[in-house]
Amino acid sequence: TGLSRRIAVGSPNEPIAHPHAHWMSGDAKYMATPNVNLYNASIVDIKKGTFRHDVTGEFPIDTGMDSASTKAYMADFLGATVSCITLAPKGKACVGDDGQKEHGKLIDLWDNYNMIDGPSGGFGGLPIQVAFAPDNSGALVANTLSSQLTVIDPKTDKVVGWLPCDPGCHGVNFGAKKGGGYYAYVT
Repeated sequence: TGLSRRIAVGSPNEPIAHPHAHWMSGDAKYMATPNVNLYNASIVDIKKGTFRHDVTGEFPIDTGMDSASTKAYMADFLGATVSCITLAPKGKACVGDDGQKEHGKLIDLWDNYNMIDGPSGGFGGLPIQVAFAPDNSGALVANTLSSQLTVIDPKTDKVVGWLPCDPGCHGVNFGAKKGGGYYAYVT
């Protein structure tokens, strides 16, 4: 069949956004795209057909969303961060470092990294994909450079752990586990 609808993520007077690895909310209200060329994200209201831009870290490349469809997370490939963005236009769903709700937040993946002594724990280099457990118990970020998975708690929007992965680990997705719970599958 033919193209049924074109969804704008940028204005005609802007440079080409080059959206990459978008995500649709489970309630079909929003679509989030990381705009590689614009260094921002477009949050699209699907019903209205409108969009807005939100700030991200450096070179946003992939999107994940919490299961409640309140927040989008962008893997900022060159920024060593994950951007948390509230989906509702004037909402505050991301949790700041002080525990207060905010519209947006950068989650630092180099918090444990010291330029002289090296890492004192896990660190995320070249984060490329964000995936959420369907029960919203956590999110994993694949870091291709540091060969580690970042574990983020979506209730606090903080890094709560690190898991090893092979060099160049790239994709992450969750699948149901027999007897309950979920497995994370990593490429």
